[in-house]
Amino acid sequence: MISFKKFDMDRTIVAPTIFLKHGVPMPHWTTDIGVVLEPEVRKELRRFFRAFNRLNGWSGDHCYYRVDAYFTPNQITVLEINVEFVDGWGTGLNLSRAAGIEVNPTLLTFPRRFMTTHTAYLPELELCVNELKLKGKEAEVVADGFGYVYRRSRDSEKFHREDGGAGEWMDDKCYLAEFSREWKSNLVQTPRHYFHGHHPHNSSWAI
Repeated sequence: MISFKKFDMDRTIVAPTIFLKHGVPMPHWTTDIGVVLEPEVRKELRRFFRAFNRLNGWSGDHCYYRVDAYFTPNQITVLEINVEFVDGWGTGLNLSRAAGIEVNPTLLTFPRRFMTTHTAYLPELELCVNELKLKGKEAEVVADGFGYVYRRSRDSEKFHREDGGAGEWMDDKCYLAEFSREWKSNLVQTPRHYFHGHHPHNSSWAI
């Protein structure tokens, strides 16, 4: 159901850097090994995130999450859910293209204007914008004004939630802690969470 596969990567496509350290481009190292999920696992992941959205009162299918997960041949354990949009999306689209994996552009509902307050992350931001353009999407990096702030949860173009109410509070790890109390699945699991208090948002907790 879940397997690791070696892909035939076109190394000329892989981005040479995605981060600056003291203004110096750092090498971007990646392997040609990726995780392959069977349709039943992907279906269960969709059910997981739709249920996660419902619990938190978030509507629509355009909540973009960055997920830390542990894989075994038979199941996925979701360790952490983040709402930081840009983290990994440019890299993910770039590596997919290098591996010859098609990404349906009609499924990509992303912001069109991006900005960053941290120049260290500018290469990945520019990579994201360039990959979106290759998919026929409007995207640009702007110095200031109206747009999505890179590495922030602020939603200036209302893409995290249909009602536009995104903010750093969406990145609260207690949402997963609360969700873990009701989610049941053999394919997609969450760690056991321990609470000190009556509600995860009003208590200390740990995995």
